Amino acid sequence: MTTTGDQDIYLNNFGPNVLVSEQWKRNIHGCHANHRRGNGDHVGAGACFLDIDQDGDLDLYVANYIDFTLAKHQVRVVNGYPAYVGPMIYGPVPDTLFRNNGTARYRRQPRVRIAAHAGTGMGMVCADYDDDGDTDIIVGNDAMANFVWRNDGAGQFRGGRAAHRAGLRHARSRPGNHGVECGDYVQ
Repeated sequence: MTTTGDQDIYLNNFGPNVLVSEQWKRNIHGCHANHRRGNGDHVGAGACFLDIDQDGDLDLYVANYIDFTLAKHQVRVVNGYPAYVGPMIYGPVPDTLFRNNGTARYRRQPRVRIAAHAGTGMGMVCADYDDDGDTDIIVGNDAMANFVWRNDGAGQFRGGRAAHRAGLRHARSRPGNHGVECGDYVQ
């Protein structure tokens, strides 16, 4: 969401992702956040707007799936039928965090811990899972352990054993999630 309060849409794709906002529709040259995001040739799968540093501007977290290109495409045959080879054939890629600078421009945050961890992000959700007043990030990875990024309140995230402690490291039957949900309940 831009500082004007207009709704934005972020589209994950095979190839560059696209951010479209109401401000961009009115003034195509007025907002540089609305062009194709060069996230490489990998496949995007999930995205959430959240305020990572409690400054009132919505930032953007993008879960990236795999490092797939048409040149790398592989097909296997199972019982005479073509079948998907699985994400680990192509390899996981790091997710991306964009910080909103308050003027409808998003800047990639390369020095956060998130950028150092490759995953196969599919579903994701942003919520205050640890009840400390800031927004954390939960990413369901396909064919590998999930990510739980605990926000320190200033926009820095810690991972590692957080998913294990939260009971969210793996699906019960096998590693690999395609969707993530959260909710609040009262006992």
